[in-house]
Amino acid sequence: MKHSGKRYLKHLLFYLGGDQPPVSWLERVRSVLGGFYWSYVSVHYR
Repeated sequence: MKHSGKRYLKHLLFYLGGDQPPVSWLERVRSVLGGFYWSYVSVHYR
C-alpha cells in the first residue's frame, strides 16, 4: 500500500523535530546531520 506524499512529509517532519518548539529549517537539518555524523563516528572509530 502506497503512502500519500502528505503522510510521508508529516512523518519526515516529525523526525526533523516536528514535536519540538519552532526552530529554523537550517538548525533542524544541522541537528539531524550532526546526529548521524556522531553516530557514524562512534560506531566506526572506537
